[in-house]
Amino acid sequence: MQLPSLRVLVAPLPLLVLAFCSEAFAAPPQGALLSLERTFGVDHASRTREGDNVSVTDSDTEVGLGLHQGLTPFSLTRLAFDFALPGGLTLGGGFGFTHSSNATETEGGGVTLTDDGLTTTDIVLAPRVGYWFELTPLLALWPRGGLSLASSSTSTDATDRSEQLLALTLDVPLVITPVPRLGILIAPSLDAGRAHWADVNGNDHPGDVSTFQLRLQLGFLVAL
Repeated sequence: MQLPSLRVLVAPLPLLVLAFCSEAFAAPPQGALLSLERTFGVDHASRTREGDNVSVTDSDTEVGLGLHQGLTPFSLTRLAFDFALPGGLTLGGGFGFTHSSNATETEGGGVTLTDDGLTTTDIVLAPRVGYWFELTPLLALWPRGGLSLASSSTSTDATDRSEQLLALTLDVPLVITPVPRLGILIAPSLDAGRAHWADVNGNDHPGDVSTFQLRLQLGFLVAL
């Protein structure tokens, strides 16, 4: 019995590769995409303050939910909306918000004392542009980039402080779609920011705060 030659065995390979590629780069979704991002992850952030010939850098690594500020507000959980255009281009943005207060009341001798404590409010707006690369029917890459604007304010009985940060934001989610129209996002992200101004008790100060943040995050996606 004569065995098939190597040429016969190799000849179909280009057709198989072509078939695989046509399947791997199928048409991306079109229309509205709603996602909840940075819900959980591993986060490393650094924050540098400069002034009066002194530079102070704080750094922190956390594992947990994105429902608190940490060193920077860019780690906040975000609700995002994107629109997928024909061909894979996406346009959209994310919004994050958190507010916390730890006011306390003390009663004694018929007198009630109120301590407003620390009140913190953080807002993040993150417009972005991206591109959807379909790898298989179950997997896609969705690299995105844009500018994120964050406003952070803190107040106590003694002082009020607000700060605005502008950051370059890059992330590359791996999108897993176990069922149609629903996806899980696993994404490394980077936020490199700079404060443009800060206000303390009504006085403007030039921003001398820079931030850098790396995060491996988890999110969820719905195609509307």
